Amino acid sequence: MGAQMTSSVVIARPVSEVFAYILDFEKNLPVWATDIEYCRKTSDGPVGPGTTFVIGQKRLGKARDAAMKVVKIDPNRTIESDAEVGPLSLNLTFSLSEVEEGAQVTVNGDGELPGVLKLLAPIGARQGRRVWDARLAYLKKVLEDQKA
Repeated sequence: MGAQMTSSVVIARPVSEVFAYILDFEKNLPVWATDIEYCRKTSDGPVGPGTTFVIGQKRLGKARDAAMKVVKIDPNRTIESDAEVGPLSLNLTFSLSEVEEGAQVTVNGDGELPGVLKLLAPIGARQGRRVWDARLAYLKKVLEDQKA
């Protein structure tokens, strides 16, 4: 077990619409995750288990690429992915459920750092939560503004 974090938001849109928007990583991830500069699909075919992406982001003034692979998709319920971000191995799961107000989106992350870097897990978990709280808040704004 490594650096674990959870972030959640309720979006006043149907679950199916939110799920489809999130799953279109290549087009939409740079829109709602404003620290992401690009997301390029690096495998053929439609997005599904095994689909890979390279994600360019800028953090603390430094540009870096991350590799992401979709592990599992349960339509309108779950998207699970694994990513390599520098020395961090990260498993992210997006879980969606219908609530009275629309769609509840929860992101669970579990990151593993190698060697002595494991000591930074609590700091990494807090930072990850801040990043995902901001990303989900902006996802909510983007999708709810489309409704207006």
